[in-house]
Amino acid sequence: TDGHVQPPTSTDKLKEKPTEKMLSRIKEYFAAYWKNVAYELLSPVDVSNIESSQKSNVDKCSDMLLRWLDTDTSASYQKLIDALREYNLENAIENITERILKAYTKSQCT
Repeated sequence: TDGHVQPPTSTDKLKEKPTEKMLSRIKEYFAAYWKNVAYELLSPVDVSNIESSQKSNVDKCSDMLLRWLDTDTSASYQKLIDALREYNLENAIENITERILKAYTKSQCT
């Protein structure tokens, strides 16, 4: 081997479209800021509709993420991370990235 063949990197994984299962696991890291993130990912009308529901922030965050998946054909983990970065949510980004990569590593081993 020439040493240049590398397994997929974290960057590859972050370019993938998020799964509902993973989004349900990572939403807790930024549920309190769901509205800020929503303005980066959704239309103002979608944000208003979600905001007007009588739900908890965690449920609103979940609704926001599912709406995003349904409406954005280029949805990716990276896009979500970029939205979080707009609000300096570095702890959330760190936790999310770790969670995604851990799941990715597991799936590579099976």
